[in-house]
Amino acid sequence: MMPAWAILAIAAVWYVGFYFTYGKFLERRVTQASDKNLTPAHTKFDGIDYVPANKAILYGHHVGAIAGTGPIVGPTMAMAWGWLPALLWILIANAIIGAVHDYLALMASVRYEGRSIAVVSERVISSRMRYVFSWYIFFALILILAAFTIFDAQLFLTRPQVATAILFFMPIAIFVGVLIYKFLVPLKWALLIGLSFIVVAIFLGYNVPLVIKNYYVWVTLLLIYGWLAGWLPLWYLLQPRDFMNIYILWAGVIIGAVALIASFATIKIPPVTSFTQILVGYKPSPIWPVIVLVIACGALSGFHSLVASGTSARQLNSELDALFIGYGGMFTEGIVALTVALTVATTLPQSFSMLSSITSWPTGVPKNMYTFVVANTLGAFTQGYGILLHNAFGIDIIYGAIFAGLWFATFDFAVLDTANRLARWTWTDILEPLRTRAPKLFEALNNRYFASLIPLIIAGSLAYTGTIAYVWPAFSGANQLLAALALLTTSSWVMFVLKRPRKASLAILIPALFLWVTVTTALFWYVIVVSYPTFIAGLQKHIFTTMYSGLALTIIASILIILDLYMMAEFINYAIKRRGEVVAAKK
Repeated sequence: MMPAWAILAIAAVWYVGFYFTYGKFLERRVTQASDKNLTPAHTKFDGIDYVPANKAILYGHHVGAIAGTGPIVGPTMAMAWGWLPALLWILIANAIIGAVHDYLALMASVRYEGRSIAVVSERVISSRMRYVFSWYIFFALILILAAFTIFDAQLFLTRPQVATAILFFMPIAIFVGVLIYKFLVPLKWALLIGLSFIVVAIFLGYNVPLVIKNYYVWVTLLLIYGWLAGWLPLWYLLQPRDFMNIYILWAGVIIGAVALIASFATIKIPPVTSFTQILVGYKPSPIWPVIVLVIACGALSGFHSLVASGTSARQLNSELDALFIGYGGMFTEGIVALTVALTVATTLPQSFSMLSSITSWPTGVPKNMYTFVVANTLGAFTQGYGILLHNAFGIDIIYGAIFAGLWFATFDFAVLDTANRLARWTWTDILEPLRTRAPKLFEALNNRYFASLIPLIIAGSLAYTGTIAYVWPAFSGANQLLAALALLTTSSWVMFVLKRPRKASLAILIPALFLWVTVTTALFWYVIVVSYPTFIAGLQKHIFTTMYSGLALTIIASILIILDLYMMAEFINYAIKRRGEVVAAKK
């Protein structure tokens, strides 16, 4: 059987090699980053959204916001196909698509005053592109909010100890933010105080679990949190919380990697189980193109372009920090995804044996360990992590599982508040035509308290259904297609604005086109095979939640496909026009 340490060694060489070769090439030759160029954090400083951040703090916030639970959920589910497809996709797509996408989105936004990727598309391609892109982003963010709300609510139901720890973690983050920004306490001391309190929070969580057995109550509480975090100043919660989050993430990754090596863990599942394993919506799902509907993050993610251009670009202190934060941040997420995949692949038979009796499968779905990763995704990961630490260090499985749950929840919360803040900013972009035509209406609709509420109402209606097996692939498809569209935008920026050499431009454009074809095909498959049949089944059986989720997801996915095809047409028209201008200039 394949030893886990061998894959970890290959991955380490892979990531270090790409960072110092391709990454440095992008920095020096493509964007030509320089610390002499003032960033928007300085030129547009306002103390709320535009705030220059310490490089280490911004790395923590950026990775905390982009990582979320995507690199945990997707790779865990993908083990249904076996370990090889997921690991290959994570490593290859990470290096030539994901990290490139993140870095270029960050740098393009910095060069356009820290504006969103939608505004960049307007400046680079067309004004119509911005408006359509903004609507696409808004619907994609709604799916993100719905998916991550469902997972957090499910986690708190099954692991109430994690709920208590999170309850204490939030005021700790605010306290650390006040120490750093108001009382100017040195970073290392503020961090030490914060981490000490987190240890206390974990202890309290284990001994005083917050037991609320109603799923709908948890969803409501999470939506209220998302609304509050959507308009609080960045320094107040997001920056210090995510800075501490990164230490939890790296602790989880390092401890997991050491445990894989120390326990001499070997992969316990086949390289490939089936090309069409039961997975998305409990339907037979072909690896291509459906892998992009499962691994939403870890290999690449369009959500990262929103974080890069929506929050990180507004906090970047120097252009030379961008490679570490953007390119390095994506590699960090790839390492997380890889560690999670190996954890599940080396422990899945044992996790399945322990948890299958308390796992619920839909009627008619075979009960085996490959459908188990869909029916009990969080259980497969958290239990597997606990087993891994027990095998390596003799730690009781429950302690490792609780720590894995805390790791999961802290980053899930980071996505909730970041996604809602981004949705608020996107809503502002959508309302822009009203600024001059109806200024009073614009002011009312653009109120940050009201604007933070709109996406949560729609996302909450989906979250209350609890149908994660259907919501997750819809979010994943929207997310991956957003990555393709953002990369097409930044490749246009590189080709036609920066006017870089043809080979450098094509190295960005070709992967973007491959990704676009893959995800567009997958979304058509999702509507035809999964969401629309779910709506029909719910209608026939008079099950409201099934009917509503199937209908809502079919409508949202269909809207995203229409917007996607329109934006591709805009891109093609723009590319033909600019190519004609170049040919004419040569004559």
